[in-house]
Amino acid sequence: MNGYGFHPDAVKDLEEIWEFIAQDSLDAADQVLDDIQDAIQMLVRMPRQGHQRTELTSRPLRFWRVHSYLIAYVPEDLCS
Repeated sequence: MNGYGFHPDAVKDLEEIWEFIAQDSLDAADQVLDDIQDAIQMLVRMPRQGHQRTELTSRPLRFWRVHSYLIAYVPEDLCS
């Protein structure tokens, strides 16, 4: 996998996650987004990580948990 892109809804979700956590702690909000970014970088390097959830979708999505959030992604070789 060469890189990644975000669906526009994912960008909005990340902003909302940061804003929600930042109400209590700016440092914690920054840390959660850093942890999400670290997980995404790991998924770029090892794109078949995570679980398929066929009971949720027939699309080739995989899911990876970071704190109480799920990253939903499609490995590049399955995109089309």
